[in-house]
Amino acid sequence: MVVLNLFLNYKERWKDELKRFFRFGWLSLPGSSLGLGTIFVLNYQGLGNTYSMIIGGAVNYIISFFIHKYWTFKEKSKKRTTTEEILYLVLSVTYLLSSIKMVSILMNIFGMENWQGQLWTIVVLAGPNYLVTKWIFKKPPT
Repeated sequence: MVVLNLFLNYKERWKDELKRFFRFGWLSLPGSSLGLGTIFVLNYQGLGNTYSMIIGGAVNYIISFFIHKYWTFKEKSKKRTTTEEILYLVLSVTYLLSSIKMVSILMNIFGMENWQGQLWTIVVLAGPNYLVTKWIFKKPPT
């Protein structure tokens, strides 16, 4: 009976985690869309891929921080906001540097277009990004 209860609790936790992951993906769309839009417009204007990705990443950071804090992970605490901002900034810079490198490899070695590289990078980094974001916004023990 104990084993069955453990299994059912485990199954329920995974179900909740899967829902949260999909909510994370869904609520990432506004920041990602505006960030990607910024990248593509700036690339079209001739700014260059790296600078465009930095500016697009900043747009994504500002929007996504608030969306994930208050809606994805429902973290309402004001006490931890500064710490969360710093940690999320570190995550965003790491994500940005990884994205720049991955897009460069996908374009130069695999011959992909910029937009294809951007989309593949989002897919590949979604899981690690979710796990770190979840850790950043975890509720402190009460």
